[in-house]
Amino acid sequence: MKDLNVFGMYLNSMKDVVYLSAEEEALLVKKGKMGDKNARDKVIKSALHYVISVCKTFKHGKSFSMEDLIGYGNIGLVKAFDAYKPEKGTRFITCAAFWIRKEIMDAMGKNSRFIRLPQNCEEELNRIISVMESLPENLCENDKITETCRRLGLKERHVNDLLLASSFVKSLDEPCDADSDSFVLADKICDENSIDPSCEAEIKELCDFVSGAVDNLSNDEAYVLTRRYGLDRKGCRSLSQIGKELGVSKETVRTLERRALAHCRVYENMAEFQDYLAA
Repeated sequence: MKDLNVFGMYLNSMKDVVYLSAEEEALLVKKGKMGDKNARDKVIKSALHYVISVCKTFKHGKSFSMEDLIGYGNIGLVKAFDAYKPEKGTRFITCAAFWIRKEIMDAMGKNSRFIRLPQNCEEELNRIISVMESLPENLCENDKITETCRRLGLKERHVNDLLLASSFVKSLDEPCDADSDSFVLADKICDENSIDPSCEAEIKELCDFVSGAVDNLSNDEAYVLTRRYGLDRKGCRSLSQIGKELGVSKETVRTLERRALAHCRVYENMAEFQDYLAA
């Protein structure tokens, strides 16, 4: 089954929309305000084309499709009827314009950013972006921010904080190349402070080997070798220091060390670690 063109189907449904004259609109609005649902629906439906024209002024993409924008715009249109006051002498579409844009901008602010901003900050941010986009393209980012602050009477730190909070967040699973799924963003990011998994595995393997070799020594030999080479992670000790701990001479400690190393060289698993030792 072919994918349905939802937007195309929606446009086709617009063929039945009937435009209202000022007199017809005023009469239907009056009935709608008194509880006549059919009259209310006719007024709202007459402005559906305008919702589409407003939505075309907004950028849409992965976060918001045209169908999404139209959906939110239509919600604003419904709210506009409840807020509309015909006694002010304006047409319904004048009131609807404000509510359509407001509903779309509120939805984009709430759903398109990782950091959700309060409504007043969203409105302020929209003013900032509007001014920045109106400035000459040859200005650098810092100059644009400075000029925007001057025009709106805002502090640069405040503007920078709002712009930072409004930054869009990319998924680590997002493909680096739009035409290929071979690499995702996570494949290109590494933590320089972390240990490479393969190196970590080698270190663990060596630790297991050393532990196995030391376990095959006598208590005195294991004691000397552990402290002589800092295998207890407390630093390497001299022959004299170890001799004092054991209550023996430095030469006795040297003998124990040589004997321990000789036993390690003939350890049954030594062949598996020749490459490590050679390196």
